[in-house]
Amino acid sequence: MSSSTAIKRALVLVLAAAALAPAAWAQWREEAAKLIGSDKQYAKAAAAIDRRWAEITAIEKGDAAALLAYCANRIGDGPAEIHWIVEYFETYLTKDGGFAFLDLVTQSDVIGYLNGWRVKFPWISGISLIKGVGDEIIMPEGIVPLVVETTNTVLYKFSENGNVLKAGVLNPGFNVLGLDANVLFLNSSRRLYTLEVRSANLILTKEITLDIDVSTARPKPVLGSQAQTGHPLEYRLTLFIDGKPVWTNQKTIRTIPLKIDVKPSTLKYSFKPDYMLNRDKPNPFNSIDIVQAVSTLYKLLKDLLAKRKDKNAPPPRIETVQDLTLNFNSKDFDGLEYMTKISMKLNIKNLPYRMVVPKLNL
Repeated sequence: MSSSTAIKRALVLVLAAAALAPAAWAQWREEAAKLIGSDKQYAKAAAAIDRRWAEITAIEKGDAAALLAYCANRIGDGPAEIHWIVEYFETYLTKDGGFAFLDLVTQSDVIGYLNGWRVKFPWISGISLIKGVGDEIIMPEGIVPLVVETTNTVLYKFSENGNVLKAGVLNPGFNVLGLDANVLFLNSSRRLYTLEVRSANLILTKEITLDIDVSTARPKPVLGSQAQTGHPLEYRLTLFIDGKPVWTNQKTIRTIPLKIDVKPSTLKYSFKPDYMLNRDKPNPFNSIDIVQAVSTLYKLLKDLLAKRKDKNAPPPRIETVQDLTLNFNSKDFDGLEYMTKISMKLNIKNLPYRMVVPKLNL
């Protein structure tokens, strides 16, 4: 077989596969629509969708996961229902096509079933860092604000390396967990957190990795003629023998000041880490009240959202990011200024969900 013939045959096969692909996509939907709609054979429908799972395109897998959860609910298969409803929310992010391939009655029933889960599922729609509001950069004093956005009211537990840092209730919308910046920014590190959220008997767990890179740039002295000399310093060295001075030398040195190229922060809401404070000492001046700092941050965000030149224009949005870099000026014990650069990067990973079995009082 010539090379040109082989290429033509391969091209024909590719075109044939492309032509058959839409038919394969439509086939699973047609089969599911008949079994779920007119036949009401939910077990067979679930088996058919599962059998064709590899054929279903990524964009349609949200539809398929929702239908698998719906079918499991109809046949009373609780574990399968939870598995697929978690897939629908966590993996496919509730991205469905509206189920237009189902008849109107079945379509309405499926959407109603999913809406029932929407009001109770402990869905975390986002975990991020705050950059600012509009063109205002936010650097809260003493804390790193970790934003957790939820769709429903959920119980939560926030831990680091197995130690619970915070626990309570997350309300629908925008929530802030304040991390102690004075601990995080001492040196470069990787911090590993877990966030557990619970609604009813379902617990979802997120693994949160925060990579922190800390670098310090000290100003270089200006040498030679570029330097402006300060007050001269005089040194005198004398050698004594038997209490009598036999040699004396005197030297005059002019001080060379440091030239600071880093402009001081002009941000209204600047970050001020108190590195030198000992947080384990029972001194109220040695720590920042994280709860109070978070409360202040909420008020600050509210004020910035309300601040706009055109009162008819919509308020600016709170900008959240996964990567954030902060720069600020500090002074050492000798009063010399230096700039510290903090780079933070968030990574979020879904861990296996858990079901809590209610205890029976016997």
